[in-house]
Amino acid sequence: CIIFIITGYLISKDVMCSKAARKLLQTTGFTYYILILSIFTSAGKSFSFGFETNHRKGLSTGIQQQNNSDFSMTRLASTNLVSSITDDANSPKKTIILVRHACSEANEYMYREGNRWGDPTFTDDEAYLDSVLSPKGLLQTELLAKKWSEGHVIKEWMESLGVVEERKDQLLDDIVLVTSPMTRTMQTMSLGVLPFFAERDLRIVALPHATERVYTASDTGRPVSELEKEFPDVDFNTEFVDDHHKKSWWYSIHDDEKYGPYEEWRPSDEQQFYAAPGEPKNAFNERMNKLCEWISRREEKVIILVTHWGVIRHLTGDGDVENCGVKFLQMNGTKLNLSSSL
Repeated sequence: CIIFIITGYLISKDVMCSKAARKLLQTTGFTYYILILSIFTSAGKSFSFGFETNHRKGLSTGIQQQNNSDFSMTRLASTNLVSSITDDANSPKKTIILVRHACSEANEYMYREGNRWGDPTFTDDEAYLDSVLSPKGLLQTELLAKKWSEGHVIKEWMESLGVVEERKDQLLDDIVLVTSPMTRTMQTMSLGVLPFFAERDLRIVALPHATERVYTASDTGRPVSELEKEFPDVDFNTEFVDDHHKKSWWYSIHDDEKYGPYEEWRPSDEQQFYAAPGEPKNAFNERMNKLCEWISRREEKVIILVTHWGVIRHLTGDGDVENCGVKFLQMNGTKLNLSSSL
């Protein structure tokens, strides 16, 4: 800086009469000017980048906290319930392999422009009640079955457990396959997961607790009398309370005494239309508590659960799961921890 100032002063006062000397001083001054400018510019960028990075981190954290605020409260309730049941430091570790169902016809219907969730013109349709898989979804189940057959799921599972390959057969002998009783999950289970276990005597249980929160008509189910004809290998008896439950096992009639007066919680301040009542948060939370209790009581060390986006988000705190996505949870005593994704 000092050299730059002195050089500028000498040139301005015409102290240096020699053209060569003046040219040298001008060149030297300009060089130092560029050097100093670069230093200050770099420092400014560094400061700006640091501020912007921290700002983005804070903003991202804020959004994540806002998006997960409901989850934090509801999962806390589930965790407390599990704790009261399995509060034992010596409880064996369990792995829960969560599989989201493949793309359904209702999914594709709600991907349409103007009919996405929250759009002012969103229109539910009873035609998609207990929606089946779309052609795209059927293709996804083939790819899922390939992930199992080629060992990708097992490899990720073994790595998440931190165990050696030699223990694979031992773990696969202590497993139960669980599915939501919705058609799209049972199709995904039958086509995308079950083929890998074809040579094993695997028990398949339909579990009403594992069904999706009722957002639209596609999340309402069908009577067991219809489902068991289409999926004869699935156990529809053990986890259904009685014949009445088998006829209507999903959320359909609001209980004011139990949950309080019904209030519409879905986007509804414009032209949205829903063909089914939405399941309130407290009703869904109660069901998720029962799901966690059910998982904690199982004797099997491995539970494969074919389920839905809302359930996976509740259990993991992570709603970033595509159709046929796989996530691995570890239950150790009272804690559920997301260990890996595929």
